[in-house]
Amino acid sequence: MSVRKRTWRDQHGRQHQKWMVHVEHTWPDGRKQTIRKISPAQTKRGAEAYEREVRKQLVSGTWEGGSKKATPTLAEFTEEFLAYQATLNKPGVVDGKRTMLRLHLLPAFGKRRLDQIDERAIDAYTVKKLEYVTRRGTPIEPATVNQHLKLLGRMFRVAHKWKLIREVPGITLLKERKADFDFLDFEEAEAFLAGTLEHRPQWHPYMVVAIRTGLRVGEMVGLRWRDIDLDRGRLKVQQSWSRKQKVFSTTKNDKIRELPLTWDAMDALRTQRAAVAGDLVFVDEHGEHFDDRATGYVIEKI
Repeated sequence: MSVRKRTWRDQHGRQHQKWMVHVEHTWPDGRKQTIRKISPAQTKRGAEAYEREVRKQLVSGTWEGGSKKATPTLAEFTEEFLAYQATLNKPGVVDGKRTMLRLHLLPAFGKRRLDQIDERAIDAYTVKKLEYVTRRGTPIEPATVNQHLKLLGRMFRVAHKWKLIREVPGITLLKERKADFDFLDFEEAEAFLAGTLEHRPQWHPYMVVAIRTGLRVGEMVGLRWRDIDLDRGRLKVQQSWSRKQKVFSTTKNDKIRELPLTWDAMDALRTQRAAVAGDLVFVDEHGEHFDDRATGYVIEKI
């Protein structure tokens, strides 16, 4: 029985009687707990009402009478999750996750316990995002919604690893549209470099190296002379500039790449070596690393 009247005698031989509740509960992580409590109302009907309240609190996660903590809400779990991710991801990546949570996931799920966010709720979120129109009058791309879903899935997997939830809900990613990249062909690349030499000659070495090596803009900003071996015609990519963090950090995948240099890239670097001093290969007029946003402006002008 879940409700019963217990009778016992104390050390002085006096008899006592109390209505008690006895509840067997299984937590989301699979652990079982037995809860025995004296009913505040000492009648059978009062004890039965107390038992219902205990069960209700256990199911809702608001029970504080045991040692097991309630499953956290997504908002409560966020900071601990981000602190953990900071041990695995670069600061810029963690900042991106924080922004995604603040703008999208927390407004939708922040007040819900992790074990209350199910497949139906996630699918409803996906539908709502696809129907949303931005201030520019354009819909949110499926690839962007997928980033939200991937982050949410990551949070569930970490919560499951820490035994905060018993199951990870299934998340279905959207089919993404393939991006249309308009790469320069050989003739267009040569025409672009010729235009750079004519209209922005100070940018010509930069553009030659960028086109011949395929380095990202942040990697071009972070390129140092110690990374270049002109005798061997090799270049190492070891660091990148983070605009958001305003620091040099490791490359996107934390991997050092070594690339061959073409003859014109080597000539461009020799020209650049004679024009600048310091450790960085490409600098502004003050000898400091240049603003990576300037690249887009210069390309547009050329």
